[in-house]
Amino acid sequence: SPQGLKGVIEKVWWNNLRRPTTVRSMLQLVYSDHESVDEDTVERILQATEHPAALDAFAAIALAPKPVRDFNEMLDALQAPVLMVYGRDDPWVVPLWGQRLKRRVPGATYLELSPTGHCPHHEAPNSVNKAMQAWIQSEHRVPLQVGEAWEVEEV
Repeated sequence: SPQGLKGVIEKVWWNNLRRPTTVRSMLQLVYSDHESVDEDTVERILQATEHPAALDAFAAIALAPKPVRDFNEMLDALQAPVLMVYGRDDPWVVPLWGQRLKRRVPGATYLELSPTGHCPHHEAPNSVNKAMQAWIQSEHRVPLQVGEAWEVEEV
């Protein structure tokens, strides 16, 4: 049953993953500057795990079925402008994936930030914000008016 699986996920993964030492260790694996993993960052992540729906969200991700579309099919279906800000030093999702997106979606704007790892928005928030602001103010801004929405292509 889904409830039974959720209980297993909670005992095996959830309770271990949300320990302060585990969170700190995982962040140090993916941050370019290990010293930037401070108590405030660890505490903010731990606070999120206290939300009443946090375990349900984690279990839903862990139990999610395989996507109907593969990576390339999803990229081919994109109809919106794309800004990809990538951490050049990301050891988990290496820049090859972002570069693959750029090759597949030639109109996308692709930026690699260094030194940043898996979480450039945490490691270099000012650089990420500057990149986003410049991109939004460029010709790539989303051409929607209030009340409009992108058409969703159903599978």
